[in-house]
Amino acid sequence: MVQSFLICCLAILLPLSAIAQNYPKKSIMDIMTIPTDSLNAGILNSPSVGDTVIIRGIVSIPPVVDFPNDTRKIMIAGNRNHAIYLQDEKATSFAGMPIVCDTANVASNFIRLKKGQLIEVPIRITAFPANSKLGTSQGEVIPGGIVEFIDDGISLPTPPSVNINMFNQG
Repeated sequence: MVQSFLICCLAILLPLSAIAQNYPKKSIMDIMTIPTDSLNAGILNSPSVGDTVIIRGIVSIPPVVDFPNDTRKIMIAGNRNHAIYLQDEKATSFAGMPIVCDTANVASNFIRLKKGQLIEVPIRITAFPANSKLGTSQGEVIPGGIVEFIDDGISLPTPPSVNINMFNQG
């Protein structure tokens, strides 16, 4: 009787967990590329805001100084969040996006991330700052989302050289 009950519970729960984890994969370039008509209208957020996806990229800024020895945050993302900067692994230019994770989600392994790791993680794409059309887009690790480590020790693309006159005229 007990075995039958356990089998029934598993039969119900396993398909639900498989459905819950079936998010589409998107590249950072796909998420962060903004159509020209949006830019002309002054909208700087990704058209993917609100979507839940699995993203793959290379950690270029880890969440803490040196896990486990020094867990001071590198990027400030509020009191309850750790943040990283994730670069597109296939980008020919310097493309990336900030990713935040609630510090209560210890199962995510987020705090263990180090520079040069290739990862996949389920995120919800949101605006930063919240509800702003003038900011950028970011990813928020979904509740219960877990970082999948793919590879380690990957060289990061060289950032492009920029001058102040590229941003300021006059």
